[in-house]
Amino acid sequence: MEKMLSVIIPIFNAEKYLEQCLNSILTQPIKNMEVICINDGSTDDSLKILEKKQAADKRIRIINKPNSGYGDSMNWGISVACGDYISIVESDDMVVEGKLALLASYAEQVDADVVKGNYYLFEEKWNITLYENLQGCVYGQVINSSKEEKLFLTAPAIWSGVYRREFLLENEIYFLQSPGSAYQDTSFAFKVWACARRVYLVNEPIIYYRQDNIESSSNNDKKVFEIFNETAEMSAFLRRKGITELLPICMRTKFQGYAWTLDRLSTENKLKFLLKLYYDIRVDFYEGNLVRRYWEEENWNIVFNIIFNLTKVCENILGGQAKDSEQVYSLLKKIEKVYTWEVHNQEDSLYLILKEKNVKVIAQINVDLEGNLIKIENGKTGKLLAADRDILIVLKRGGQDEEEIIKKLSENFMRNYIEIEC
Repeated sequence: MEKMLSVIIPIFNAEKYLEQCLNSILTQPIKNMEVICINDGSTDDSLKILEKKQAADKRIRIINKPNSGYGDSMNWGISVACGDYISIVESDDMVVEGKLALLASYAEQVDADVVKGNYYLFEEKWNITLYENLQGCVYGQVINSSKEEKLFLTAPAIWSGVYRREFLLENEIYFLQSPGSAYQDTSFAFKVWACARRVYLVNEPIIYYRQDNIESSSNNDKKVFEIFNETAEMSAFLRRKGITELLPICMRTKFQGYAWTLDRLSTENKLKFLLKLYYDIRVDFYEGNLVRRYWEEENWNIVFNIIFNLTKVCENILGGQAKDSEQVYSLLKKIEKVYTWEVHNQEDSLYLILKEKNVKVIAQINVDLEGNLIKIENGKTGKLLAADRDILIVLKRGGQDEEEIIKKLSENFMRNYIEIEC
């Protein structure tokens, strides 16, 4: 290989696996290579390990900086890289023998923006499983990734490929510089697929992707809401670049990430996550980004239930325990504002109940004498506006005229409601 490859390794307190990782890179048959080690304020012996390895192999470059997170480390690495191509390796993973050289060779041969392969799922006791992340995609020929829908639905796996550095710079493909290290590969991978015109896929395992590092950010429940920063960046990137025709596949891709995250959460966090997911999906829906051809039937039905029957989804997640009103109240507090449906002269007013639970109710919904939906806000009565359809309406399960209320809401396309026990 004549062109240089820059391998970027973001490092934070990685002493347990770092030497193993470095050895797997340095033994690749690539002479024209630099290994950029971004030490993100490690407090363990990571720096000592790096300095020892650097003394033995001058291809290693060490950059020390205060801790600022994965995204900032990666952007720093891209900015200082000298290589024509860039590869990313996580500090707890390992490169399969000879495979980084294989990717770099293909990149140069076909003048690719991106060359990508599959990977092994790996544990320390050498439990290894081949994972074909690119299954169903086109191998062995140059493709335009923006036209290949299946690519967007693969796992981000940004460390199983090489990227032409000039391609990243020209298209302003960078990482979000949010604190921490959770989900920052999500928007990066999406932006790559949205812009790459010369992609080459190989049906080869490139990386041993470690599964048993309990310190991994992907195992941290507390960081799950950071995915919404990444998905917001995906949509914003398409709008900045004027490629809004990809917004429907963006919605489908976002849902893929949400579903993966939701599946691994505790019950309480599932509900919190679901309510936030609900608002995000509804925005996409009302913008016209829900397009049938991007969805399998099962996921199509799920997303419709989230949009139009949130109560049922919550009940399913709770395992039939949706009558636990305290859980629902705690969730409603997380929502910025809600409406309630009030029945006049009812002593146990839902509005008063929610107010007592510190849920912010900004208006009550009712019907006027002519049967039209109205809202009462700050003592003033007015017509419902189109924007009101995006506000969550809270109903009292088993309350007076419940069926008629739901029918009236549905007739007016106000399907954004949830019924609670109180």
